[in-house]
Amino acid sequence: MTEKHRFICEDSLDGIFTAVYDAWASRCGHEAVEISVREPENLEFFCQYHQIPSSSEKALKVARTLRQRLSVREYELICYAAVSYAEDKGTAVYQSLVRRLCFRERFTNQKNPFIRRINELYKNTWSEYHHLLGFTRFRELDSGILIAVIHPRNDLLLMFCEHFADRLPEENFVLWDRNRRRACVHRAGSSCVLLSDISLSEGLQSEYTKADGTWEALWREFCRSIAISGRKNRNLQRQLLPLRFRDTMTEFL
Repeated sequence: MTEKHRFICEDSLDGIFTAVYDAWASRCGHEAVEISVREPENLEFFCQYHQIPSSSEKALKVARTLRQRLSVREYELICYAAVSYAEDKGTAVYQSLVRRLCFRERFTNQKNPFIRRINELYKNTWSEYHHLLGFTRFRELDSGILIAVIHPRNDLLLMFCEHFADRLPEENFVLWDRNRRRACVHRAGSSCVLLSDISLSEGLQSEYTKADGTWEALWREFCRSIAISGRKNRNLQRQLLPLRFRDTMTEFL
């Protein structure tokens, strides 16, 4: 019986890529490799467990190799799958890369269960990302800093950093992932910095500018005024704008 090797890593893009690097370098046989982002509740027989601390250097090496050997679309698919909330994503990413780089299988080969799985993860993550692009709302503090609170199921903070840094290059802003207590901090004219174990002050509400409150009131009034009561369709509204996004949206505060 072939011994299994399970690499346990941090639940992040850097963590997954670090585990891919170490698993590939271990030469223990690709078929025997699994990557997990959680500690198992029960240990298995005939399975070696490897704790993998995140390494930015190793993650960058993997990212650089993938950019060189994969198309832009394939690399995007891998990254979106790697930040999914699904616990089986690590193994799916690793085994898909084995099929692509070693056996030259395309990511369109839906017969392969690992490739099929990363396509499913990509679709789910991409859908939430594009929902949040339209549903994220910034609020301005007295200091001029813009604050946005998000709580996505998938770990999308890195993608949002890149998007808003490009859209708001001359603004000081903070994107806070409430679920993971992580924040993206952007300084005007500079690059983004990711911070972990961050919480926002409970008294932050009192620090929003009066002008910001005025604009929020105008926005809410605009949303109410354009609504046609005879055409309200709550089921369709919940389909297009799920309830879980609304607690951080100005229109529903």
